[in-house]
Amino acid sequence: MICARAGGSRAVAALAIVVLLLPWCASAQELEPGAYWPIPKGLNIFTVANSFNWGDLAFDPSAPIDEASAQINTTALAFTRAFNLPAAPPTRASWCQ
Repeated sequence: MICARAGGSRAVAALAIVVLLLPWCASAQELEPGAYWPIPKGLNIFTVANSFNWGDLAFDPSAPIDEASAQINTTALAFTRAFNLPAAPPTRASWCQ
């Protein structure tokens, strides 16, 4: 019975190694699908975003702070310019093909 368990654990260990090494050559997809926008070359985009938040703050009940509130006004500015970028070579390693 001990030999059967040892053989089974070896099989499980071998399977685990195969499963762990399987994605070694897997290619990943782009994490930001909107990284390349189909917009005309030379287009300029100026963006302004504003957010105003208000409300009560919650502290630890043992703290001596009582009836605290906050008002937060946040403004973000962004400028985007489209330019021509040649296609990047494939990033897949040559030993992985």
